[in-house]
Amino acid sequence: VGVDAPTLLVTSEYDFARQDTESVAGQFGGRAELLVVPASDHGTALLDGPYAEDVRAKVIGFLKHH
Repeated sequence: VGVDAPTLLVTSEYDFARQDTESVAGQFGGRAELLVVPASDHGTALLDGPYAEDVRAKVIGFLKHH
């Protein structure tokens, strides 16, 4: 992948692009964090959907940690 920075990937369980996101995460060899929420939202809709609080908390926590 060529990315050495801490990386967080977020997708939803029923997102049409979930497999792509998981594939990218796999290319990091365990160096990326992957969050899969039980929804069908895609992209920035994850920040407004039913799991928005969980997604926002994970993103903020990730940024604070790194």
